Amino acid sequence: MRKYARCISTTVRGRSVLLLLFSCGFLFALQTTLAQVNTEVYRIRPVEQGVTNNLSLNFSFYSGNTDFFKIGGNYRGDFLDGDIYSFLILNYQYGEESKEIFVRNGFSHLRGVYTIAPAVRAELFTQLGFDDFILQRNRFLVGGGGRFTIGELKDSTLNFSLYIGVGGMYEREDEGDDTLNVVTELPRSTNYLSMALNVHEKFGLKIVTYYQPAVTRFHDFRILLDAGIGFEILSGLSVTTSVDWRYDSDPFPGVESYDLSLSNGLTLTF
Repeated sequence: MRKYARCISTTVRGRSVLLLLFSCGFLFALQTTLAQVNTEVYRIRPVEQGVTNNLSLNFSFYSGNTDFFKIGGNYRGDFLDGDIYSFLILNYQYGEESKEIFVRNGFSHLRGVYTIAPAVRAELFTQLGFDDFILQRNRFLVGGGGRFTIGELKDSTLNFSLYIGVGGMYEREDEGDDTLNVVTELPRSTNYLSMALNVHEKFGLKIVTYYQPAVTRFHDFRILLDAGIGFEILSGLSVTTSVDWRYDSDPFPGVESYDLSLSNGLTLTF
């Protein structure tokens, strides 16, 4: 049987279209763990007032000595009205290799932001997700907090920002397999540090760290570290590298306490 591979990524935007070209090996390596979701990557404040929508679909297939199939989709809706900003994210990923499911997860996230002062914002959010890979049947969150600007610099050559977030949330998590099921309900503190740097639009660095301890038992905590770097090698062509590390101090029995992924790719902008 002849081998063939196909990778398709389609994005529909209201104002612009960006085509991302990645190697198929990079796509095969993407196995997202959704116990924690880095919502900073979705924090893209629209320029225009009103509602904007974004829909992305992806598909990859490989046949021959190894059968591989992966599909996914992401919807984003934004609303901006003066000092009030909100966004909704819907995401789903499914993949099989040799007829064995290796990824099936999804989540929805709704967040509302109100600007109190230029450097102070209040936020409310809710989230629902699941991830078969870590035996997470469903995870529900609802909470709120504050986002504070620590430093911000923008000019023709340099763009730098540093933010911290402090808040609290209620979490209900249902984990299990065919032999054991555990339901946990508890309050958590949710805190993050977000830093972004862009130089001459040719070099970019972004680091986001989350720390989420349980309020009633501080030995139960979760850490998320997302870091990405990109630099332009030719006009319109950039190399990107990202690292994703997630740690759970109290995982479900039989599930590793951490996940680590390293991704490399190319981005073509035209």
